[in-house]
Amino acid sequence: MSDKNKNKLRECCDLCIKKEVSCPVMDCKHWIKYKEDLNCALIAVDNHGSMTLREIADRLHLSFVRVKQIQDKAVQKLSANKSNDDFDLKLFEDYIKEGNNFLSEDSKNKELFED
Repeated sequence: MSDKNKNKLRECCDLCIKKEVSCPVMDCKHWIKYKEDLNCALIAVDNHGSMTLREIADRLHLSFVRVKQIQDKAVQKLSANKSNDDFDLKLFEDYIKEGNNFLSEDSKNKELFED
């Protein structure tokens, strides 16, 4: 994404925040049906930073299990792409296993997904 497009997107978010209105642009790839975050995934990330899988599931209207499956598939794809020297997959996997991921606040469910 070009800097020009990033700035336009940021302007859109800033305008929604300033006017305190939910984003009306439903065809935007960042639009989510979650009025508490003004229907914008970017605003959700700005407001909350790292989120648990449950928080993500709530925003996307998916189950916790489905969000976990998507996360697992993403990690699997990253590990399949070993040609990417800039990405240290082992470091990423350690980061997740240490609880520094979306599961950090869901400790009661964390043991279900550990090896």
